[in-house]
Amino acid sequence: MLAAVQVEERISALGFSEEDARILAEHFLDAERRGKRGHGLARVEWLETLEELDPSAEPECVVAEACYERWEGRGALGYLTLAAICTGQLEDPPEAARLIVAHDCYSELGRQAHRQ
Repeated sequence: MLAAVQVEERISALGFSEEDARILAEHFLDAERRGKRGHGLARVEWLETLEELDPSAEPECVVAEACYERWEGRGALGYLTLAAICTGQLEDPPEAARLIVAHDCYSELGRQAHRQ
């Protein structure tokens, strides 16, 4: 299996920031370790084939209330949208529960998985 730094370098070469490359590499390598190869390094290879991928896309919280948040992925990969949501929750934890909705995440990965 490739080392984390090698995976991060491949992802960074696609235009992702160092932090985003680290987050994605962690997800993909974890999937490989758990035997979920279709969700692991195969995703890096597949990302390398996508022309319309926007590595600079950044998710944003557009509605923030005590018990509800709505996040717009703005075309960011779902992994990165989820990471931003988790960071947001840790920075401002809810007193009780909070419903979170994420919309407009880059979904070609999901569409591709359903085609196979």
